[in-house]
Parts: sequence; C-alpha cells; structure tokens
Amino acid sequence: MMLALLLAFMITYITLLSFKRYIDKIKIVLTFLESLPDLFIIVTFQLIVLIIFKNTGWLIFNLASLGDERSIFLPAICLSIPISLLFGRLLLQQYENELRKSYIEYAISKGLSFFYILNKHVLRNVIVGLFSYSKTIVWFMLSNLIIIEYLFNVNGITTFLIEYHTSEVFALGVLLLYIPLFLFYKIYHLLLPPMLKGEK
Repeated sequence: MMLALLLAFMITYITLLSFKRYIDKIKIVLTFLESLPDLFIIVTFQLIVLIIFKNTGWLIFNLASLGDERSIFLPAICLSIPISLLFGRLLLQQYENELRKSYIEYAISKGLSFFYILNKHVLRNVIVGLFSYSKTIVWFMLSNLIIIEYLFNVNGITTFLIEYHTSEVFALGVLLLYIPLFLFYKIYHLLLPPMLKGEK
C-alpha cells in the first residue's frame, strides 16, 4: 500500500512539475495501463526478470518462493503497480480540481512557488479526498492477493484461507483483515478536523 502511494505521488508530482502541458495525455496513458489485466502485468514482470537472467546471469528477484528462498520484492511490486496507476490517476484528478480553485490564484499572486503551493495548500485537501477512495482500493488490493500468492507460491493469508476452508478459520482470517482496517479508518476519522469532515 505504501509503495503504491509513493509511486502514485511520484507520478503526480513529476507530471505536475515537469509535464503539466501533457497532463491529459498522461491521464489517458494511466487509464490504458490501469485497464490492463493484473495477470498480464504479473507475467510481464516475470518475463522481464527471466530475460535479464538469461542475458546476464543475474537474477534480480526470486520468481517464486521455494523452500528457504522467499519471493518478496517482485510480488510487492506486482501488487503495487496496478494500485499506483489507479492512485496516480485519482491524484491527478484531485490535484487538477484543487488547482482550479480561487485560493490557488491568490497564493500564486503572493509569489509563492508552485511546489510550495502543492505541498502546503493542495496536499492536505487532496489527502482527505484520497481517503474516500482508499477503502475501495484496499479491498481491490486484497482481492489481487489471491493471484499474487498463487503465481509466486507465497503462503499468505488468502492461501491460508483457501487451504483451511473451515468456517472458524475463515471468520478468524476475515477478522484479522477487517479489524486493523476498521481501527485505522476510525482513528483517522476521529483525528480529522471537523471542518474537513464537512461539519461545523
């Protein structure tokens, strides 16, 4: 999740700071890449690793977990890429909406740098909007875990739930996933200032 967010913010800031005039085209590219099946992305990354290994003899990442050899980084990347594309497109839309508002023109008229405006004024408003999408994205990421764990032979939570498909194990697994997320969003909502919640 954090890797996906980091990649999404990198895409957004690079676009806004260096390629702002091409923002519409970049959003089209992100939408296209986002529409690619997750399985296609995973297999593509695996093929890239295999091609590099075949040509150089250097195995960048383990392609699958086997015995004591654990595949960690490549599954994390494959899980993060689709989410980062979605996050990136949403962030660009959020930033665009904020940059059209009058307070941005006022900040620019005061001589504030564009980078400062993005970080100081726009970011905090964008984060609030981003959280409204994050719940859907979290469940989307969890659903992708099934594919990731199967293709990389990773014994994770979804593999555990599938192998031990009893009602008790399923209930415990769901609770282990749900409770941390529930507490996180509940604490965030409690700490969020009333003004940002839309309350008086």
